Amino acid sequence: MSARLNTVTPTYSAALRCIEQGWSVIPLLGGNDAARGKTPAVAWTRYRKALPTSEELHHWFNERRFSAYGVVCGSLSKLVVLDLDDEVVAAEFIEVFPELANTYIVRSGNRGTPHFYFRVSSLISCQKVRGGDLKAEGGYVVGAGSTIAGKTWTVLRDTPVLDLNREQLEKILAFLKPQQHIFNSRHDIKKVTADFASVLSEYQREVERTGERNNTLFKLALKLREQGISQEWTRQALAEAHAYQGADEHKIAERFERRLCEAEKTIASAYSRPRRAEQQFALKENQIERIDNGIREALLKHPDGTAFLRVYESLSQRGLVSDQAFTRLEALAVLKGVVGDYSLRKALKLTIKGKRLIRENPPPAPPFAAQADPDGGLENKAKRCFVPRQKSTQSRYKHRPPVRYRFPSPDDLRRVLGVSVTVSDPINESDLSSPKTYRAALEREFIKRRPGQYPQGWLASRLGVSVRSIYSYHAAENIEALECCDAVPLTWENLEQAIPSPTLARRMGIDTQSWFIEDEQGKRYPASPGLAYKLIGRGRRLTLNKRTFSSYKYVDPAIEYAADRWWETPQPKQENEWYLPKATSEPLPLELYTPDPKPPPEIKKRQPYYPTALVDEDDERAALRIYQTVERLSGANTLSLSNARCLIDLYGREVVTSTLKRMEALHHKGKITHHAGFTITAMRVSWRTHNHVDTFSPAPRISGETRTVRMFSFD
Repeated sequence: MSARLNTVTPTYSAALRCIEQGWSVIPLLGGNDAARGKTPAVAWTRYRKALPTSEELHHWFNERRFSAYGVVCGSLSKLVVLDLDDEVVAAEFIEVFPELANTYIVRSGNRGTPHFYFRVSSLISCQKVRGGDLKAEGGYVVGAGSTIAGKTWTVLRDTPVLDLNREQLEKILAFLKPQQHIFNSRHDIKKVTADFASVLSEYQREVERTGERNNTLFKLALKLREQGISQEWTRQALAEAHAYQGADEHKIAERFERRLCEAEKTIASAYSRPRRAEQQFALKENQIERIDNGIREALLKHPDGTAFLRVYESLSQRGLVSDQAFTRLEALAVLKGVVGDYSLRKALKLTIKGKRLIRENPPPAPPFAAQADPDGGLENKAKRCFVPRQKSTQSRYKHRPPVRYRFPSPDDLRRVLGVSVTVSDPINESDLSSPKTYRAALEREFIKRRPGQYPQGWLASRLGVSVRSIYSYHAAENIEALECCDAVPLTWENLEQAIPSPTLARRMGIDTQSWFIEDEQGKRYPASPGLAYKLIGRGRRLTLNKRTFSSYKYVDPAIEYAADRWWETPQPKQENEWYLPKATSEPLPLELYTPDPKPPPEIKKRQPYYPTALVDEDDERAALRIYQTVERLSGANTLSLSNARCLIDLYGREVVTSTLKRMEALHHKGKITHHAGFTITAMRVSWRTHNHVDTFSPAPRISGETRTVRMFSFD
């Protein structure tokens, strides 16, 4: 026992080196639990103001044998650490700030991403940045030499820590500005009820997803308060669960009491805040007579809504105002060249919830009886006997007066549709030429205004179209889609939990079709547990990528064209260019050894067809065997005898025989669906292997065409 106490652990040595540089350190739980391993093992607030003593270091790392430690950032250590969890963002940071990347860097054991250490002289608080965090006052990072769940934090670049001034820090924060809120309805806190079980399950789900216990407790308490649930009920439901979350095994009583007090304070803070009123959009001056997105999205879900929107916005852009009367012919003359009569008739007849959006003005009152008499006389009621004069059957009006319509205001449309005021994206007159261009313009303006991550189904339902139409809109409007994935490093420990078997995934309702495995070289594989075991056994570093919603942004074609044509910009000539003689560069007399190129194998040119039998009887029997085997296995005549003879003539009898054996073996395993296509492709590959042909060299094709090889040159 005494020998163990006197042994100096590697964690103790690493923490002691940090103390020598003036950095404060604290012990972390470590162990085999990756979720709790980064939790401080002691109350560490006082170590933000004073360094730990040598006795405390000896007690933490030599006696209690904590396998991990944290480097305290802030004013005491004069240290800030840029903790990036995204490899892409880290690479962008190194590319943009190469001079700042030449500092002390530690590689994270979990994700393998870098931690950039910088020395500062001013007080800076912790901040969220794009792809990670900026650890400063009130924060800490796992130090180099720590081991948590079998993963070790190592030094990636052992150089002196760079000094960071205020201007450089502002540039870093501007570059790593967090992205705006990403739309993901699955990650919102659901509507909870006054039931302990549902509240606790929602709390556990959010904590496992985000790893943020305090924020989850605060948001859930706000949700319960908005539903009229008392603070006492919320405290009884969540305070103890929050206190037990991540408690320390060595100091259960102390940590539980402290965490219980923190939970009660968080709940009280949530209930002390005033209720947030629903967000209301105020109309701007240029939006008084302008239709907004709420009206557009409500009408796009109606079959004739697109026609109404095109008519309404065209008339509005060409001068019609609210409550103005017009006829159909007058509107058709105004809409000439943009919208036709068919769409106009649809718009005039559109009815939502039993109410016409464009109402008809009441017809003029009928004429009085005196005005209706052609002679203008009145009947003499004193005369009892008279012959009434026959009135003319021809009406005074040559035709029925035209129907006049009233142009509705945006407020009238909102009342009928039951929507509130929202923002309005600008639409040009050229965007109203067809329903497709109108919907594509709405998608373009939305992505231009709010680039981010969205589900394609939501984008399609917003415009009332299919997902396939969204693809065509993005291609037509220069909207770039970026694939987004949740990356999980794969190890021997978490492989079984990360990738479920197909049977278990089907039973649990998990869709693994969009998952894939990627190695350190960027090569992708199917998300198969057996394949992952094999690749890890070969020493590959694997990452499980789970496809999420794609991220969309608008690319301005003018800027993109200017960037592509940068070499055509005329360069100003220098004054001395016309007086100096032009130097002629002579090539150096270097003789490089070039091996004699190996002549490619001769490629036969197939005949148009093979109506007769081959000259060689063995070849003819092999062709007949190919024809019969493919017909027997596929159950249909998918390969003609003429093509079978062509395969023998192009690839040879030996290649064909080996391919047939392989096809029969794979057929019995149920792995072939198109036998003729497999036969032709497999023979082409076997011919390359048999003749030792390079991968990019052409191979004989049954269609008589040679594959075009695209050569790339890097200047």
